Amino acid sequence: MRLASADLKPGMSALLTVRTTGSRLPISVSGYSDGQEGVRTQLLINTFEHFCKPGTVDEFLIVTPATDRDEVAAICRKAGARFKTRLLTDEEVCPALKKYSLMPGLWRQMVLKLAASRFIQNEFFLVLDADVICRRPLLPGDLIPDGRALLQLEPMAEHSAWWIAAAEALDVEVDLSSKGMSVTPAILSTQACRTLINHFSADHSEHSWVQQLFKCSVRSASRGTWKGLVTSDKTFPNWTEYTLYYLWCLKQNILHDYHDLSRAQQNPLHSSRSIWHPGDFAAQNIKAIFDGDEAAAFAVVQSSATSGKAELVTRVVTDCLND
Repeated sequence: MRLASADLKPGMSALLTVRTTGSRLPISVSGYSDGQEGVRTQLLINTFEHFCKPGTVDEFLIVTPATDRDEVAAICRKAGARFKTRLLTDEEVCPALKKYSLMPGLWRQMVLKLAASRFIQNEFFLVLDADVICRRPLLPGDLIPDGRALLQLEPMAEHSAWWIAAAEALDVEVDLSSKGMSVTPAILSTQACRTLINHFSADHSEHSWVQQLFKCSVRSASRGTWKGLVTSDKTFPNWTEYTLYYLWCLKQNILHDYHDLSRAQQNPLHSSRSIWHPGDFAAQNIKAIFDGDEAAAFAVVQSSATSGKAELVTRVVTDCLND
């Protein structure tokens, strides 16, 4: 049964977290030490302005550390003006994160994505990374046909540790031979995210749900220690925001109320021509993202695959948009 919320309106927001100072997050202007995430952020918004027809995305909610707010605001001003943008700091979205400054940046980013649901005004929100680009024209209803959002599927076995940790956190069984939702870009139900937060909130306070997710992270750490969590984002098998979300929707029997899985193959969110590895990076491969009649709405030009080359990517993509 679809969960109602009087304060939400039909439609979709876009959520982007941006860092302009050193960070362990994959989304950071200095991510992978190339200092070009601002260029990527601007390109992302430009591709949305080029392809998205009015009403496809109602607003961009951009979340950034307080120390980066002025720089991110300047990036947003350069990117164009057709979309309404709202800029919030990490601390405004999730004050509880102040207590977890030593946690890996990836963990903090996942918490922020869930916490942002309480600031979204639409029924759905599209989660983006700065290395995502829109690759084809999009009309209102393309991403949320008949009121249910598209969802990208992939075998759970590809990232089994994520699913095991999420299942443990939610106290549910998981069939690793089945499919679950893939990574960013992804569309989430605002109300489903809010109820997920409430599930982990013993006293409905700002801090309790984050504390509970922290405890779940410690339990799922590869060595079961704090050290295993803070030394590297890759040293522990952990839940992700998406594995928690998907299993929560299954547990509540609301997945099909919010998502149309029957369209997953015909209307994928992720392009098969995305660039994930340095060996895939070439101007012709970026141009190929926009070629043909592939139905996918978005492509990823992974930051780690194009480190130091964001401005080159921008030039190639801009040329493709102007052709």
